[in-house]
Amino acid sequence: MNRDPEKQPRRPLHLLAVAGTAALCFLAPLKFTEPVILYYLDTLPQNLPEWFFFTWPNSIFHLLLIPVALFAWFFTARDKPARFLRLAPALFVASQFLACLGTAYPGIAWNTFAFFLAMGVGFLLGARLFREPSALRPLLLAWILGGLWVALEGVSQANGGLQETREFFERNVDPRFVHPDYIQKVYSDRIFSTFGNPNALGGFAISTVFAAAAWFALARPPEAPAQPSWKKSSRQPPAPPQLDWRKVCTLSLALLVILTLLYCLWKTQSKGAFLSLFFSLVCCAALFAKKTGQFLKWTGLILLAAVVAFGAGYGQKAVEKGQKTFAARLGYWHAALRIGADHPLLGTGPGTFCKTYFKYKRDTDEDTKLAHNSLLQMWCDSGLSGLIAFVFWFPGSLFLWWKHRRRIPPDQRTASTLLWCACLAFGIHSLVEFNLYVPGLAWPIAVLSGFLASEAVLSPGTSA
Repeated sequence: MNRDPEKQPRRPLHLLAVAGTAALCFLAPLKFTEPVILYYLDTLPQNLPEWFFFTWPNSIFHLLLIPVALFAWFFTARDKPARFLRLAPALFVASQFLACLGTAYPGIAWNTFAFFLAMGVGFLLGARLFREPSALRPLLLAWILGGLWVALEGVSQANGGLQETREFFERNVDPRFVHPDYIQKVYSDRIFSTFGNPNALGGFAISTVFAAAAWFALARPPEAPAQPSWKKSSRQPPAPPQLDWRKVCTLSLALLVILTLLYCLWKTQSKGAFLSLFFSLVCCAALFAKKTGQFLKWTGLILLAAVVAFGAGYGQKAVEKGQKTFAARLGYWHAALRIGADHPLLGTGPGTFCKTYFKYKRDTDEDTKLAHNSLLQMWCDSGLSGLIAFVFWFPGSLFLWWKHRRRIPPDQRTASTLLWCACLAFGIHSLVEFNLYVPGLAWPIAVLSGFLASEAVLSPGTSA
């Protein structure tokens, strides 16, 4: 297969499918940030300001995805996808469908299934439309522009925006008609930007930091070819170096996104996101280091920066709060294990942990609607079949890329490695949070994982 993007013609309708996918990656972290299990709280905006400022129902996301998927299916290259690219999402969606059939809570289960189906479609879009890293430029640009919007909203909240919201709330809103979770968010010092809670914002920040770095690696203009020696003249002085404004602009935008998102991560006080970023950076150093000594040096610098940042931004109180938070999660995980043990084959239905948890929670456990661990929630919601299908699909895609990474051309490997780290950060954070159930977090990662899997199976020397 020819993997040179310059030799593969792009038809207008193909470009329209690419633009639609990029637009959804832009909108997802801005408008579709509520967990899918809270579908019953979704209300359609009533006027133009509400459409601009408020979140949108997740059903709108599915409606927007349908034409994008149809354009991609009918108007792109018709070569047969590799077996893994077809099999992995199909098995996952099939396992979720079977889990829905016997559930006692069809409303939540089928709404969660609809989003899991959308994730499978996103994976196939990533595999079909973005088979070379250079084709990802518009997608990543849309993603980081959405990330910049999220970051600026978070910076505004951290510097007076939350206080203004509290004052407006006290003057104009009757708290009896407001959800208690929203009141808690408004009166907390932890920012959440466009997301439903600070931890979700932290999860978005750590993935988008890597995506912004990858976009810069892809957006650098190619170097001019060296002039043949027979054309060089010893009498002609070398041309003075010229400032490349395109490179300066791309670097400036990437740094702005990265720095503002790191500031938002600090203001979220999300310990899980902070630790996930640390482990992802260590893995990134391992992939880029050429020698063991270089890896150890980079790891030492990352560890030093992490200790200083944690001490300055979190402090001793964060350690105490972290212990309390971890103890609460142990209660969630204990209940999830018991639910799965009682329903081992197909679980209780996608997203239904929120209904079954209260039958299994201990008196000392806190209330929750999600298990705060994607693997355990798969186990209790969809049984062993759903868990195996999920591991085969998402962690399997990351492992497939890691296994074949050395076969990827060196000029493409830097950006691909950074995008792999973005997915890894999402995966690590999902072990302590519910990222998989938030469209603004999970759907762009599904597209990226499709690209990575496609790059792995189509890399030179790899059997498709």
